[in-house]
Amino acid sequence: MFIFVTGTDTGVGKTVFTALLLHHLIEEGVNVVGLKPFCSGNRKDASTLASVQKGHLSLDEINAFHFAYPVTPLLAARNVGQAITARAALARLRPWSKQADAIVVEGAGGLLSPLGEGLSSLDLIKALRCAVVLVAPNRLGVINHVRLNLEVLHRHRVRPPAVVLMGVKEPDQSVARNADILRELASEMPVHTIPHLGRQPVAKTALKKNYLKVKKTLAEVMGHLYFPPRS
Repeated sequence: MFIFVTGTDTGVGKTVFTALLLHHLIEEGVNVVGLKPFCSGNRKDASTLASVQKGHLSLDEINAFHFAYPVTPLLAARNVGQAITARAALARLRPWSKQADAIVVEGAGGLLSPLGEGLSSLDLIKALRCAVVLVAPNRLGVINHVRLNLEVLHRHRVRPPAVVLMGVKEPDQSVARNADILRELASEMPVHTIPHLGRQPVAKTALKKNYLKVKKTLAEVMGHLYFPPRS
């Protein structure tokens, strides 16, 4: 089972959520790998996933495509005269299905951010028939951003995602009702919330403590992925 973690934008909490979900599945005894195929700039996100997996995978296995230029992967690859194709990306991802029961893939940027030549997270999701987690920051504006992503996924006949709103350091007045309004406007679709967990929520010293805070929510997300609501 491929689980793709995408977001409404860059910097919305995808890596924090991916690390927590990966830790949850490991704790539950699932044969799982966590991948961050595309990194631009640094490999901090991939290194976080490597830490959660306790070195069982190399950084290059987790992060197949890395470019120094801190822009969207399409431009970062072109900057060094390379072209990432869908075929190349899928060749790095599909073999994992023979080695693990669950493959958690963290995307780069948002759902339609260009990863390569004619390639976005949406294209990978469709090709791999992924279950999807849509991560968004719980703040003013999130309702519009989530609904736009849901519309795109629905139009492309992707099964309904698990929506996860991540707590932010300085919450605004919308926080208390964002999840409820999204459920109302998206036909009672389950919307999960995770509180703000601190400055370095998935560092080695904080991961286990924070995991216990959100373990129930992560189990609910997995239940949603296995038994999604009808679209």
